[in-house]
Amino acid sequence: MGPAATISPPAPSAPLDYSQGPSAGPAPPGHPRRVKSAMRVSEIMTEEVVTLSSNSSLDEAMERLDLEDVRHLPVLADGRVVGIVSDRDVLEASGWLPKALREALEAPATFVVDFMRAPVVTIAVSDSVAAACRKMSDWGIGCLPVLDDSGLVGIVSETDVLNAFATACRTSTITVNSDPLVASLMSTEVVSTGPETPAEEAFEFCRSRGIRHLPLLEAGRLVGIVSDRDLRLMVGRGQLEGTPLRELAPRETRTIGSEARASRAAQTMVTHRIGALPVVDGDLLLGILTSADLITHCAAAFAKVGDAAKT
Repeated sequence: MGPAATISPPAPSAPLDYSQGPSAGPAPPGHPRRVKSAMRVSEIMTEEVVTLSSNSSLDEAMERLDLEDVRHLPVLADGRVVGIVSDRDVLEASGWLPKALREALEAPATFVVDFMRAPVVTIAVSDSVAAACRKMSDWGIGCLPVLDDSGLVGIVSETDVLNAFATACRTSTITVNSDPLVASLMSTEVVSTGPETPAEEAFEFCRSRGIRHLPLLEAGRLVGIVSDRDLRLMVGRGQLEGTPLRELAPRETRTIGSEARASRAAQTMVTHRIGALPVVDGDLLLGILTSADLITHCAAAFAKVGDAAKT
């Protein structure tokens, strides 16, 4: 047996950090452990908010969504948030057709007040991320305008939350116990259809049942997936009738295995800007995991971080 290894203490210029969260473990004597407090909305929100005024036109909404590469636009009147517009709303209202073409088709002039969603569910800048997740989950919405006493100061979206969750899992602020396997979060009762299903039939079916993602199966195997965004785009362009779903499905379908961790699914959704992942074994569909499923889980995961900070 060789000589015992010698472990040197860290250099004074690189002190140990015991503030890494609940998973950091006990601190050595003389170094009291500091646990991070509950993560606040102010830590993850987007501060530069792209907005519309209450008298903005549909064309202005389209331009802002396109140029700023965002999916939600709070609507302001006298500095107050009075509504919100999503890319889904604009897709259905316009089909993303340019103004000149809509005028040629004699489409009526449309303003955001005609299709914005109101009243708006908001969150306080000092509220916890867990509270924001609960609101998104309870109301079935993808973002929350963030307010303080002066008014609108930011916006927090599903993407912000999922990115924060993936990062917190990577840094062990959220422990592996709160980063479960996809199999425990996915829905196994999946509504699906075939690639030859007419788009108008699929649109009415999804709308009546509140379905946002529709996997396409052929001979029991996954061949694609379409979203309500895809269908709303076709509605706005008047191209829904007679179009089979296979023409709407993206060329590459992002999927995930049931043994992957929730944090990996969250990062995949953030990276590829998608709201659902078919869960597969090869090309056999096992279930589906949506951003809404992950947001519901994030509410509990971030709440545990806050609870640990109190102990």
